[in-house]
Amino acid sequence: MLKYKAIPGFIWLVFIFVLCNMRPSSLPSDSWFVFKGIDKVVHAIFYFVFAWLFLPVFEYTKDKRNAMALTISTGFFYGVFIELIQQFVFTYRSADWRDVVANIIGLAFGILSFPIVISIFYRFNRNFK
Repeated sequence: MLKYKAIPGFIWLVFIFVLCNMRPSSLPSDSWFVFKGIDKVVHAIFYFVFAWLFLPVFEYTKDKRNAMALTISTGFFYGVFIELIQQFVFTYRSADWRDVVANIIGLAFGILSFPIVISIFYRFNRNFK
């Protein structure tokens, strides 16, 4: 069962990798929602979703705090890995430490919001049974 819970997360990892390593010329640039710093917002959203997809996978550990630590460390190291790939492999991209900060912010919001939303969902669901 655990391996099936991880499939959406791994698909999301591939999605992040592909989008973060696309040529800048193939990304939208003249639209009403594109502004300076939009890439940081996108990074935060990517890693917010990352947290929501991987927390349930890592919750199979004995301690819930361990699941949070695993999610944060996995997301952090994956983000750093992508930045290193951008710097040294894809020469049309460059690494930016602010992307890593945006990743951490997205992870933090995802991890903090997950238990709140889940408890609200269960409370709401229990009232209508």
